[in-house]
Amino acid sequence: MAGVAVGRGGDGAERAGEAETVRERFETIPLVLLSMVGPDCRVVAANAALRAFLGRDDVIRFTIHELMPEYEGRQLLKMLDQVYRTGAPQIAREW
Repeated sequence: MAGVAVGRGGDGAERAGEAETVRERFETIPLVLLSMVGPDCRVVAANAALRAFLGRDDVIRFTIHELMPEYEGRQLLKMLDQVYRTGAPQIAREW
């Protein structure tokens, strides 16, 4: 995964962050973060918080449905499928 983060410096000038810094921040942020592609929601990037939540390190290339079979038919996976189908954001206020 390569990339560049762009932000504003204290002087208002744009600056690009190093790709390694972006990867490190993605990996260590204390929130579950992942990126999925396709209608089957295949995981292409996942941080340490997600791997800890799932209790496994091998999450890349699996679908979210394969990684979370206990959630099949529940609100979370239904919402992910609906977002992919419609492109409309979803907000869950209660579980």
